[in-house]
Amino acid sequence: MWGSSRKNGYTGKALDIILSLSPDDNEVRLYRSFKCDVKACSACDSCARNKGQCVINDDMQAIYEDIMHCDKLLFITPVYFSGFPSSLKAIIDRCQMFYNYPELKNILPSKQAYILAVGGSRPYPDQFTGIESSLRYLLRSINCSLEAKLFFTHTDSFNGRFEDDKTDLIRDFALKMFTKGEN
Repeated sequence: MWGSSRKNGYTGKALDIILSLSPDDNEVRLYRSFKCDVKACSACDSCARNKGQCVINDDMQAIYEDIMHCDKLLFITPVYFSGFPSSLKAIIDRCQMFYNYPELKNILPSKQAYILAVGGSRPYPDQFTGIESSLRYLLRSINCSLEAKLFFTHTDSFNGRFEDDKTDLIRDFALKMFTKGEN
């Protein structure tokens, strides 16, 4: 789940590093939230009455399937006012379907989640708390554990690229993601 509107921004650059380290046999599904047709959750609770079936027909149908059947989820996103960008938040909010039909959690395979987030501003208290909180409740609903997180602050000062030490952190993050759970 990629939450940036900027293809060549910091999250895009980090994603390129991560994907370059992905083993050839990995099946990767990339959802760039700004390109997805995902309507806002209307809180109609139809999903609770319809055994987890959302009545809104849009790109979320494919996203639901991939969430249900994946073994790992990566969230890579900029941080806007301590939260997810609206397009990625809409996807997360539409996962209310999993919360409203908790029986799904019992049949979903366990999965691992990873988050890499960048904040352009100088560091401030609770800069990433909003995204962590939203993600925590989503992950509980889909039988998923948060395995690793990597946060960068003050990226507005990075002059358009990650320095070697930051690139090394991203590589280590990716390798952790690609080796976790393997024999």
